[in-house]
Amino acid sequence: MHTPVLVLVVLSAGVALSLAVFTIAGNQLILWGSGARVYIKDVDISVNPDTMLSYITVNIVNTGGRPLTACSARLLNPAVNIDDIAPSNIRAGQTGSFHEARVPGLTPSTIYQVEVVCTTDDGSTVVDKRSAQAHV
Repeated sequence: MHTPVLVLVVLSAGVALSLAVFTIAGNQLILWGSGARVYIKDVDISVNPDTMLSYITVNIVNTGGRPLTACSARLLNPAVNIDDIAPSNIRAGQTGSFHEARVPGLTPSTIYQVEVVCTTDDGSTVVDKRSAQAHV
């Protein structure tokens, strides 16, 4: 007689605990998806051996849930701004590219670090960094 009641109590507690876990996990996924994130997909630094001028391309992806309204990219060592970006407003899931041509002073086989800083529509800032080796 006590066994069915005990089974019912344990089953009810298990269902309540499962609902609580799924609710917490669902809220975390919603918050994670609505956050802002930028990811540097790849960096290419090519050096022309005749002129020793470099061409830099940085491809980024908006991996968050908020639009990126303004982004900037720069080489950190030495400091070089990578100015040209398309598009300027990057929605969730979209990609963007930075290009800079005829950069002096970079050498093949040297590893350089690139930093991308983006601002979202709510004013928050997201950053990603990636290293790349210059090549001929």
